[in-house]
Amino acid sequence: SRHYLGRAFATLASLLLAMPIYDTQCGAKLFLNSEMLQEALLEPFSAGWIFDVELLARLKRAHAAREQNLQDLIFEYPLHRWHDLPGSKLGLRSKVSALWGLARIWYEHSSPWTGPWPKGNQTSKTASAEL
Repeated sequence: SRHYLGRAFATLASLLLAMPIYDTQCGAKLFLNSEMLQEALLEPFSAGWIFDVELLARLKRAHAAREQNLQDLIFEYPLHRWHDLPGSKLGLRSKVSALWGLARIWYEHSSPWTGPWPKGNQTSKTASAEL
């Protein structure tokens, strides 16, 4: 059941944030150290243990501000085997908190009411003007 709950959450996150990523909560992520990544890491995360979903949403928003496609920069390498650790369980409170965090991430980074990426958009225009 844990696998199916995880898949349901990952699918919901991908749909809400319009990111075709199979596993948004994969524990292994590698990022190129870039100005955009540094900007995305400036503010504290508000989504608790689903901070990785929030980071992906921030990066997607920053790429959109620069008219770049985040999916062109993401490569997912599937794990062929996974072992859950005994005693590693999420209670009802954690599950509700994750759904609330996902809603907050959507509202802050993907909703129709989301403004432009504050730092990346300005940096991109300034850099273009100086060239």
